[in-house]
Amino acid sequence: MKFSIYFVVAFAAIFGTSLGCNAPTEHVDDVGNGNDSGTDGDSDSDSDSDSDSDTDGGTNCDEIGDTSKVGYYELSVFCMGDSEFKGGADVGSYKNKLYVHRDGFFPNSPSFDHWIDVYSIAIEDKEKANELPFDKGTDCILGTADDIPNPNYQKRTLKFEKTITLEGNESSGPPFANCMHEAEIYVDDSGIYMPGVGPGKDPNLNSTGSGSDILHFSFEGKFLEMVVDAKINPTFEVACTGYDRTNKVWYMLQHMANPDRMVYSSTGGEWEEAFQYPPMENGGHADGMDVNVDEEGRVFVYVSDMLSNFLGQWSQLDNPATTEIEDGWNEWNLFNYMELGGGGTKGVEGMGFGALGHLWVTDNGVTDADIEVEDKQCLYELGAGQLSEYTPVE
Repeated sequence: MKFSIYFVVAFAAIFGTSLGCNAPTEHVDDVGNGNDSGTDGDSDSDSDSDSDSDTDGGTNCDEIGDTSKVGYYELSVFCMGDSEFKGGADVGSYKNKLYVHRDGFFPNSPSFDHWIDVYSIAIEDKEKANELPFDKGTDCILGTADDIPNPNYQKRTLKFEKTITLEGNESSGPPFANCMHEAEIYVDDSGIYMPGVGPGKDPNLNSTGSGSDILHFSFEGKFLEMVVDAKINPTFEVACTGYDRTNKVWYMLQHMANPDRMVYSSTGGEWEEAFQYPPMENGGHADGMDVNVDEEGRVFVYVSDMLSNFLGQWSQLDNPATTEIEDGWNEWNLFNYMELGGGGTKGVEGMGFGALGHLWVTDNGVTDADIEVEDKQCLYELGAGQLSEYTPVE
């Protein structure tokens, strides 16, 4: 999945961006204390501040205004070669840890094994996690190469910790996780969950060899159980997953599927249709989803198209912003993304709520249709703005 990030060159009251896939913020714990060691992201691609301070960077610009009305921003970027990030796709987060999937699909990988790279993320002052990297520069416009650093921004430190090799692969037979790009990660205190082909299932029933089960692995990589036992359909495989811990419901989104943009749910058995969201501008096809439970206990499912810069927020609750009384699935917000500092297009190959109460996204380096550039693969962080009303820093 990939999505194109457009510049929003007005200071702004717009809604947040596009992305998709995994681990709820309700799991977020205090992050560790940062230090000067390690590597932070590529500051040229980071975004601007959600704080209440109205700095003008030494220019004569008008006040920035209420940046909380912008959907959300890019806060940090870690790329291969410039940081400890090793590449990959599909990302989940738990506490201050990030989990990224690599396998034989990854360029130059020697086998079809499935690896989970574990990273920690640290920050000096967690209370300032929503400070954006930039303020507007001399052109008085946020979101351009003229942006200047925000002195209140908190540098992130990404540290690689270890690689977990998952039990099972396409050569040994089921159970095994789906290939990278089709195996979004969910993590809790009991281990790692990924879509895949469960025990006793025939992967050849699906032309891609991918499965529609959800598999549970230990933090050592050992297969533990199949938590969703679904039939394998030749055109039906799971790509993006999320979990509502409050109601013990799994959610799933296929990419390039028919019917398109259909979100499914399961309590452990077969997947059932939940809701279908409309196409997003320049979106291509469905390719991003995650579930988040806010501090009020409200459950939201977030969805995105591959090439879109929009993030749809869906709920079964009545939307207080409308005059109608909703009693089923409805879209609460369509957030639009602001990337600051003159950064360019990024892809999306998995996304998860987690550390710092933000979204963590893997970019598989696709800068054009189906062209993968290994040294462009990045991990980046999105948050602040309007989205922070539903994903507070914990």
